[in-house]
Amino acid sequence: MIDETNVAEDELDHENGAANSNAEKRRKKEERSKIAKHALLQSLYSGKAESVSERVALVLKLNTKARNNEIELYKDYWTTFESENLSSNQGVNFEEFLKITRPMTLTRMRAKIQNEFHLFEADDTIKKRRGVLSEEKRSEMLDMQASFPVFSVFADESGKTSGEYLIIGSLWFADARSEIQTIQRIRAWKTESKINHEFHFAELSPNQLEEYKAFIDLLLTDNHTLSFKAAIVKKSGIKNTHNALFHLSLFLLREGILHENSTGNAKLPRRIEVSFDSENPEADKLRLSTIKTLLHSEINDVENRLRCESFEPVDSKGNHLIQSADLFAASLNRKLNERPGKLNHKDALADHLFQKLGIIQYAAPNVGFENNAVKIFSLSTINSDDIIVT
Repeated sequence: MIDETNVAEDELDHENGAANSNAEKRRKKEERSKIAKHALLQSLYSGKAESVSERVALVLKLNTKARNNEIELYKDYWTTFESENLSSNQGVNFEEFLKITRPMTLTRMRAKIQNEFHLFEADDTIKKRRGVLSEEKRSEMLDMQASFPVFSVFADESGKTSGEYLIIGSLWFADARSEIQTIQRIRAWKTESKINHEFHFAELSPNQLEEYKAFIDLLLTDNHTLSFKAAIVKKSGIKNTHNALFHLSLFLLREGILHENSTGNAKLPRRIEVSFDSENPEADKLRLSTIKTLLHSEINDVENRLRCESFEPVDSKGNHLIQSADLFAASLNRKLNERPGKLNHKDALADHLFQKLGIIQYAAPNVGFENNAVKIFSLSTINSDDIIVT
């Protein structure tokens, strides 16, 4: 006689084993996707555009219309990267079609970047049409078009382990093409000059000072849509440094957006993409996800014209713009903690950057600073964790 209890237990074990196997497969797939997304961002922000995925990502970043429209994607991709195979911009004949990247390949790569990596996503109305918009988003779609221009923000922190102040320094690009041109210009200069090292303030040696100065000069060359913003707060009285940096980051992004809008430098409506230098990717991802949610809510309570896109912790290796944010934040830290009579090559670099940015004799952390290229917010603590502007 068959023991029905044993049969049931065997079936349950089989179902549990299958469920565990499927969960493991999903975990591995998510891990592969995370690694691929990270690699794509690193390539994009180091100026590489060699593979189809890198090139499609570049088109989607620069051309917000291509995020919604496949024809726009094809046209921009072919004319940008394969123009030698085209006789004109008016159309593609059969012989030319055999030489260029197939539309289906571009569509598949666009879908992977947008739907799997959640980068450079389409407008919500287009997502709904494509069937990839979540139910939650379907019920609260924003009336925003993908043609809106993009803020690109690159940020780094300074002061956690040295000095009297916590500092978030950031670069803001109001034009995506200027951002990419800057990356490519620096990449070409490094190749031509045979420079293999990165540009980190902490690693600056005396014999590298002139190269660091040249890096800063190149960053600022004809960069009329680039601005620098920072938020600083005194560390005394702050018990939770990580919490303070969280609030400082949120403050800088919120006030930076409102400042760009009020000055007319980059008026809303806009999209925003944020990259922070990462020390702990998982913790940083959670922090930025929370900042993204709060920022979207706070800005749209005031303006209702901001769409928060990718908020990513990124590796500074090969990322010239994150390295630039590091130089800005660390230079501020250096100047705010300057000790007369003990100056060296790092002080010389901070002086050079301040001079280039028109920051004259700024060493007063209790007041802010502003000119056409720079906005520094000065803050004070009202208790151990809360932060207010002064």
